Amino acid sequence: MRLKDKIAIVTGGSQGIGAAISLDLATDGANVCLTCRKRKGEAREYADRIVAMGRKAVPRQGVIWSVGVGGWVGMGGAGGVGRG
Repeated sequence: MRLKDKIAIVTGGSQGIGAAISLDLATDGANVCLTCRKRKGEAREYADRIVAMGRKAVPRQGVIWSVGVGGWVGMGGAGGVGRG
């Protein structure tokens, strides 16, 4: 578990490559925030699979409009997957 307790934010986490990456990151120990624009139901299904693996996961619907050194804004943060 080389990513134990790290937080991963995956864009496009509701389908295809993004969903596969989310599952792989969780397998490696990461807690995952799956972002999507339209398919929150599918993102929720993948989040449920990640939670079943013993990791934290939360789906977020919207568009990330700013990512930078200080964090990310535009979707309400990655609440639910934090360390606290």
